[in-house]
Parts: sequence; structure tokens; C-alpha cells
Amino acid sequence: MYYIKYDAENGNHGNPASTYFSGAVGLPDELLDDYVAAMGFARLTVEDETVVSVERDDEAYYAYISGHPEPEPEEPEPTPDDDRDAMLVDLEYRVTLLELGVNE
Repeated sequence: MYYIKYDAENGNHGNPASTYFSGAVGLPDELLDDYVAAMGFARLTVEDETVVSVERDDEAYYAYISGHPEPEPEEPEPTPDDDRDAMLVDLEYRVTLLELGVNE
């Protein structure tokens, strides 16, 4: 038996816990996979402080996701090796131009 928050914040009931806490309802082992697949955004049917059915709440999930977009990946700072490699490429380019007798 696992335990989850009954009153959902932003439509999410949170991660299942193995110990009871205040305001929690029981989540039977057989419903754990359905709950995890819903990522906590679920409509629960509760009887006697125990969940008897779990249905994914797509509306709450997409509302949460729209308010929390994925951050843009940051460009990593060049390392000294990156700087060295760039200078070597530039040097090779310039030497090639000199050998060909081409002016920039």
C-alpha cells in the first residue's frame, strides 16, 4: 500500500509514499502502475480513505506543462581545448590560402 495526497495541488497528487502522512489516502499496489503512468495528474475515486480507481487527468497535466515550459539548453562555455582547436583550424585555413596564392 502506498499513500498520496488527496487534495491535489495544480491537479497533481504528488509522489507515492510508503508511509502514511496527514491528509493522505491509500493507493493499493495494483493501482500504482496506473497512477505512475498518469504522472500524478489523476482523477481519483476514493472509498473509505482508499483509492479504488485512477483516471489520468489530461487537462490538469497540460495546464501544468503549459505553465512550466522546458528551459532552453544553455550553450556550454568553450574549453581551452575548444579554443586551441579553433585556432588550429584557422591557422590551417590561412596556410592553405597562402600556398594557393589567394588573398582574402
